[in-house]
Amino acid sequence: SQPEWAGSGRKGRVVVLADATCGSACLDALDLWKRLGALQVGVETSADSLYMDVRPERLPSGLARISVPMKVFRGRVRGSNEPHVPDRRYDGDMRDTAALEAWISGR
Repeated sequence: SQPEWAGSGRKGRVVVLADATCGSACLDALDLWKRLGALQVGVETSADSLYMDVRPERLPSGLARISVPMKVFRGRVRGSNEPHVPDRRYDGDMRDTAALEAWISGR
């Protein structure tokens, strides 16, 4: 028998709830999901730069440290230090699950 594709037989839109604590890998996932058509709701996320894998080094004097990025993300659609802005902003308390569910479902 053929394995069933996870999305087969389902209709509807993917809604992603994100807040200001969404950073790093969460931002990368949101980049992908939004490209695939997901609707972002909630509030603006945090942001990240195009530089990653920072290497801290102590200067020879020992009086200070410098951090040098070792990698840079090339070709990313979302700009450096650019957050994701929600398609639908939620101004209520993000910790109130019942209110969020009612708001998302339109109840």
